[in-house]
Amino acid sequence: MTTDLQERTVAAPVDRSAVDEIRLVALLVGLGGLAWRTWAAAGGWFYSDDFLLTQTAREQGFTLEMLLTPNDSQLMPLGMALAWLVTTADPFGWWAAALSLVVMQAGVLLSGWWMLRTVFGERWLLVPPLVLLAFCPMAIDTSLWWAAALNGLPAQTAFFVLVTAMVQWSRSRRWRWALLALGAFGLAVASGPRGALVALPVGLLVVFLLTPPGSAWSLPLRVLRHHWPVVALPALLGVGYLVLYRRTTPAPLDADAETEVLTVLWTMLTGTIGPSLLGGPWTWDVIADPISTPGAPTAVGAAATLGLAVAVGWWVVRGGRRRRVAAAILVVQLAATLVAIAFGRALQLGTGAALNTRYYPDVLVVLVLVLALVTMEPSAPRRAAEPRAAVLLRTVRGRLVAAGAVAFTVSCVISIVSYTLPWHAGFPARSFVTTAGSSLTSTPGPIADLEVPPLVQLPIHFPRNLPSQLLAPYGDAVDARLSGNDLRVLDDQGSSRPAGIRLGSRATDGPDEDCGWLVADEPITIEIDRDPLPVFPWTAINYAAGGRGAAVVTFDDREPFPIDVLQGPHTWFVNGDGAYSYLTIEMITPGLTMCVDAVSAGEPAAVP
Repeated sequence: MTTDLQERTVAAPVDRSAVDEIRLVALLVGLGGLAWRTWAAAGGWFYSDDFLLTQTAREQGFTLEMLLTPNDSQLMPLGMALAWLVTTADPFGWWAAALSLVVMQAGVLLSGWWMLRTVFGERWLLVPPLVLLAFCPMAIDTSLWWAAALNGLPAQTAFFVLVTAMVQWSRSRRWRWALLALGAFGLAVASGPRGALVALPVGLLVVFLLTPPGSAWSLPLRVLRHHWPVVALPALLGVGYLVLYRRTTPAPLDADAETEVLTVLWTMLTGTIGPSLLGGPWTWDVIADPISTPGAPTAVGAAATLGLAVAVGWWVVRGGRRRRVAAAILVVQLAATLVAIAFGRALQLGTGAALNTRYYPDVLVVLVLVLALVTMEPSAPRRAAEPRAAVLLRTVRGRLVAAGAVAFTVSCVISIVSYTLPWHAGFPARSFVTTAGSSLTSTPGPIADLEVPPLVQLPIHFPRNLPSQLLAPYGDAVDARLSGNDLRVLDDQGSSRPAGIRLGSRATDGPDEDCGWLVADEPITIEIDRDPLPVFPWTAINYAAGGRGAAVVTFDDREPFPIDVLQGPHTWFVNGDGAYSYLTIEMITPGLTMCVDAVSAGEPAAVP
């Protein structure tokens, strides 16, 4: 007994010329998709989580601990391994990250074509889902944002390979396909927790299209009898991953937080998925340069969503078993995505999290499969007789499909270009890090280890947002300290400049008109107004010493901080252990004196 996706023999002879034309068109579509991704990746650069990945890889090396270190609640050993490779090649060399992006995206396109031709045979109707995969901007974050790509792209490839392996298993019952299915699911979960969700659409495919028909009560037994290797082995792997995830990954969210599920659903459908089905959104809103979210009019997204809903309803009511299963696969995938966003990032970022395209790579590949299922009967490879392109384009249907594919591609290209341009410009993280590297090289000297601007690295990632960690790949050029003489600071553009103190308090002048506060044999105490001070202020002590030696400063009788006293006029900076009301300076080197003419505390900043 055969099922919907088992091998079928079509009596019509194969037209080899038509097959060659189909392959040529598919090749051109795939190369076009890879070309724009290569262009986009080549002009990009690291951003936010990318720095976290390279920092972890650099600090821990290639170890099991590094592979199992979660990145922002993502247990992604495959991504960590790739991060180590890129970091080893060149920590701030974007060429290595861009190369990995292109290779991963080539894997997605190749595996997508393999799935389509394996399940449906080589026919002209493969072209629309291939165009959707190659050009749709629904998950465009994964084409430029390296960290998002390390999660999304391997999972996309895994989905296509898993579907192919499942179909081939149902046709041949050969163990090589069962092992490939296991490997594909392993690839999916190794890319991150969202990868495990491939089990939902593929599971529906197996249960309702790959399992021989029978009574409803016997369905579980029939599934196990016919598919136990491709069901049981990935299931065991999935359970193992979930146990490992539970043990290694802390809960990233407040369990008591609330989210508006219906608003997230509306935003997801009308803001992101709907416009992308038309090739949109055409315009983007930059929310954290260079990250953008779709800016299409709500009416456009609502119309596209309504069209999708009508199509799904038609497939359910009048579409037959194959289309009803396709509708179920799509609805279940959308529901899983809604749950992941609503009870994941939306708890932190609000309903606007549903506009981030990094959360939709799994939806895109499921749509590719669904579009193929609703437009084509499954068939074995190279069995379907197809007309030549010239013959096909003489039909109304052929011309409409070709025109629709071209219009969709052009629409997508407009969206792709407008999204990519901010990534190719000098966005804050790129400008800051590259400027800091050249500035610290040309103007060597110690700098205050201050948090970088939020658009360079988010404050929630402290201490990963300090120059001592963020800029560590520049090596000895980075001498970031929490105390020292004549420190410099990196301004908002990344340039090294002399430091000063702002937004704080300044002590009253000392009693000696020529010296200020004289520090010699006896310690001196200087009072300062505590109220304007931040929680952890920096203190600047302007002094002039007759020679080199050592002193200590104590804030409110706490633990003392050592001062490396230099001859001549200097300013010593220190990031103390909290706000204070007075400080005490004591000379350690016998016979050495120094004059303190000014003491200020507050936030360090570049001197104008």
